[in-house]
Amino acid sequence: MVEQLFHSFNRLREVLSIVIVDHNLDLALALSDRTVALERGRVFHEGPSDALATDLDLRRKVLWL
Repeated sequence: MVEQLFHSFNRLREVLSIVIVDHNLDLALALSDRTVALERGRVFHEGPSDALATDLDLRRKVLWL
């Protein structure tokens, strides 16, 4: 079901903006152009999603993973 939903999001993102809040980080990063990370309601990271998807050191630094 999750894969079907993300497949639909992938088609829709060509024509509109979508905000994704999800615990499946890899799928969310694969679909998104930009990532905004919040902590206690404040932005503590904003940048291109591909950086977090490909740079594991950056992912650990920003997301503590």
